[in-house]
Amino acid sequence: MIMKGNAKVVEPLWSIKGPYMTQAWKDVWEVRDVMLNQNVITQYHKYGNTQKREGDTQPESYSKRYAHAIRLYTEALQVLNGLEPIVFFEGELHEYIMSIRRKEISYEEAQQKVEELEKQVSLAEKENLKDLPKNVDIDKLATWFIPLKMQALANTPNKEIPELRDNLGTGHDGLKSRAENALLANDIQGTLLFVTSNGASAYGLPTDVDDYIAVFALETERSYQFLKPEVTILGETKGTKTKAFSKGLILVEIEYFARFLFKGNHVFSEAISRLYENREDTWESLAFKHFRESNQVSWLTSTLVYHYIGVMKGSLIKAKKGVDFKKSVYIAQKLLLQVQRVVNGNLPDSDIDISSLLSIKEGHIEENLLVNMESIVTELEGQKPWGLSSGDDLRSALNDFIISVRKSLMS
Repeated sequence: MIMKGNAKVVEPLWSIKGPYMTQAWKDVWEVRDVMLNQNVITQYHKYGNTQKREGDTQPESYSKRYAHAIRLYTEALQVLNGLEPIVFFEGELHEYIMSIRRKEISYEEAQQKVEELEKQVSLAEKENLKDLPKNVDIDKLATWFIPLKMQALANTPNKEIPELRDNLGTGHDGLKSRAENALLANDIQGTLLFVTSNGASAYGLPTDVDDYIAVFALETERSYQFLKPEVTILGETKGTKTKAFSKGLILVEIEYFARFLFKGNHVFSEAISRLYENREDTWESLAFKHFRESNQVSWLTSTLVYHYIGVMKGSLIKAKKGVDFKKSVYIAQKLLLQVQRVVNGNLPDSDIDISSLLSIKEGHIEENLLVNMESIVTELEGQKPWGLSSGDDLRSALNDFIISVRKSLMS
């Protein structure tokens, strides 16, 4: 949140009303100036514009919206003029804002004031924004954050995973070597957790490139250095960073993987299911294998079904519009086969009946196929929550595993 310039996170660092501060909070005060950068201005301006727009379109609530807009624009102007943000308003400005809240100032007058301030912010951005750092000074912020995080981690009751350092595992050693070489190529100091096939090759369908997902854990201190491995999927060669899934082997940090797994991402859920199939095109560390076998959690969640249905509906809309028609129908059919397994209490399976998928790939699409799929989707939506887990047990167990991984990989 600090990296993004979130105002609610930044403002407490300039609050003058905090009656109690821990030593850790005093330490961050020492480096708080690194928080003031172009991202902060962008957020203040954006949030101010949101409040202004809602006040413009909802006159009945103008008192609250315009008061917030004035506060946000004022703080943006402070920072743009080289001053600290005002968090505790006093004097005439405080009384003016409260007069708007009490509706003692008319809608028209308050709107005019908001518009004037917005213009001032826009002008100040053109003149002064370039004088502010583009982003947070990561190195300075890390001097506070990393020791604090490492200390908190060391004090957790979670046990370390001895076998993780040895990185022993079972499965296709060639895949392990390929993934570890990809880590080295990307200058990543990390430990491989598992590799599974992905895409068409996982289903035994014809493809020109075999796809794989390799999940790894960064060395702990590096994972806390704001390098954002959790928002990036890495390609097999250095410099191929993408937020989309690409061909070949991709690298995914465990926290990113977990985050999207909790959201019901079907690609990552299917990757997990392949570890249960004893396939030859997988490799799994003993650490992750032990986690799977010792935790009685359900990978089948209602969120996963929601995700399947959402992506299916998007693919069907594309197909009806003629956008990548064959590909869209193929994706919808594949998702349909998997979601039907999940709602019946089974893991997604690569060994599904692929005859219908092959037929679609070859261009043989039944006339009523789209109508039938839409009907099934409607029926599935009427059955929610499908008697499946909410995912809380999975979230808790996987979070505990990640903490144990971080403890094990502390330098």
